[in-house]
Amino acid sequence: YITAFDIFPIDKKQICCANYSGRLMMYDYESKAQIIEHQLKLLRRKSSISDVEVFEIPHITALAFSRNGYHLMAALDNGTIINLDPTVLREIRYFNFTQEEILRINFSPDSLFVTFYDAKCNIIVFKHDKATEEEWVVLGSKTRYHTKAIVDTLYISKPSSLPLPDITTPHHQQYHHKHPVPRLISLGEDRRIIEYD
Repeated sequence: YITAFDIFPIDKKQICCANYSGRLMMYDYESKAQIIEHQLKLLRRKSSISDVEVFEIPHITALAFSRNGYHLMAALDNGTIINLDPTVLREIRYFNFTQEEILRINFSPDSLFVTFYDAKCNIIVFKHDKATEEEWVVLGSKTRYHTKAIVDTLYISKPSSLPLPDITTPHHQQYHHKHPVPRLISLGEDRRIIEYD
């Protein structure tokens, strides 16, 4: 059964679906035709009972495109996070920072940050960095700030403090200020909103 889906944010004509058996499928919304599909590889881990290696099916629980459409992330019920190629749905890199089921993935409006939260109220934040081999760098992980389940996370962009353009300044010298870093907030069933830097 389908466990997660998201729409390609640029043309909004392609829908990516994921199912419980680790299959990803991309559909054209207008023609209702399947464009591409990909089966995730079986996961290898050590058995908790012995030292024998066990293979398990990757159960996808969350899926999200970045706002600019360049990135696609999937998350599994065992806490694994997968960076995927959004054009062919293939795995680029795996990340493991929790053993709990990832419930939600949320990209920032500028697509430079991505947040995950799991069933035990852990929040993990990545930052995109092309200079590194991994491409995504872990900024941090926050544990159990909420006493009850997290309902959602949101990025809030501060109003830009950029000056208005000066018509006397050449165009290439304008807007050399950095964009403000978005703030991250989480909302929990404990009725608390927590803001993170």
